[in-house]
Amino acid sequence: MARRGTNGLSDGLIEPEEIALTWRQDKLGDGIQLDAECTSVSRRCRNGWGVQLSEGWLTKDITTVAIECHEMTDDTYIGVVGRNYNPEDWNGNLSQSKHAVVLHAATGRVYHKGSETSFVLRPLTSGARLIMTIDMQTRELTLELKSSGAADDAKAESTLMLEDIQADRHTRTRTLTPDP
Repeated sequence: MARRGTNGLSDGLIEPEEIALTWRQDKLGDGIQLDAECTSVSRRCRNGWGVQLSEGWLTKDITTVAIECHEMTDDTYIGVVGRNYNPEDWNGNLSQSKHAVVLHAATGRVYHKGSETSFVLRPLTSGARLIMTIDMQTRELTLELKSSGAADDAKAESTLMLEDIQADRHTRTRTLTPDP
C-alpha cells in the first residue's frame, strides 16, 4: 500500500491519495515470481540474487509505502534505488549498489550507496510491517518497523531517518535470495 501526497496539510491541500503497490512486469530479477495482480513478489532460487522494482518513479512530494514481510531469508534487502539502477543487471546484491539505499532484513543494518553504515533499525521478522516514507523535497527516507498484528496507528517499534537520498529514487525495491 502506498500513499502519495503531502505530510501535514495546510489550507488548499487535499488528503493524500491511497494507491495499490504493484511490481513491474517488464523486467524481472533472477528467479523472481509475481502473482497475477503484481501485488506480491517472491523468489525461489538456490543461488545468486534477484531484484524486483515496483511501478513508478518518485521525483517530488512525499510517498509512504507499507510493506508486509513474510518468509524472508537472511539475505533479504528492502529499500530504494535511483534511476541509474534501472539499466543495470537486476541479479546483484543491492547492498553493494552505488544507486541504492537499503535495509538488511536479518540485521536491520542500513547500506547507503554501496557502503555499510552505522545505522541499525531492528531485524525484520515474518509478519512485520516496514513503513517507508520517502520525502523527495528534503531527500529523506524514514523507516519505521511495526510488529506483526500491530494496528495501523500503533507506535513503531523502531524508527530511523536517513538523509541525502538522491533525487529520482524508485521505491519499494526488494532483493530476494535463495532458499536454504
